[in-house]
Amino acid sequence: VRPPPPSLPLPPLPPCDHPSSSASASACHGLSIFVDPKSPKLPFHTTLLLACALCVHSVLEGSAMGAQRTLTGTEDVMVAIAAHKGLAAYALGASIVESQASSKRFWVVVGLFSAASPLGIVVGMSLAQAAGGYGGAVMSALAAGTFLYVATMEVLPKELREGGR
Repeated sequence: VRPPPPSLPLPPLPPCDHPSSSASASACHGLSIFVDPKSPKLPFHTTLLLACALCVHSVLEGSAMGAQRTLTGTEDVMVAIAAHKGLAAYALGASIVESQASSKRFWVVVGLFSAASPLGIVVGMSLAQAAGGYGGAVMSALAAGTFLYVATMEVLPKELREGGR
């Protein structure tokens, strides 16, 4: 059995320019090492607005999943959610990092986003029982509507303005 290859040493972090001189370089930098300090900081309220929009969408898509009456319907909605949930999470995470939010704010926003779909599933199950067979159709339509709205009103105009750059 061969010993594992030696790991390459990591380059040292630049000196900490934090006002508190007692902060170590690794504690000082945290998530900010991924952000260019010269780039303009994204306002945190913009990140919160994105988080709220994604949470509303997640609750609606979760409720569409919870309102399904059959296993096949549930699987179909689950695949649709899984197809874009990672991209939404990446966009939200990138926005939080770009806003240079504190670690506490980062985890609060990520936690709320993570809880939105399970909350929606519970809401959808409750609505499906109350509304009968129409619950799944209504929730699926609302979730699809939010997806189409964001695509046509937010994403496409921006891409057309920038010319695909």
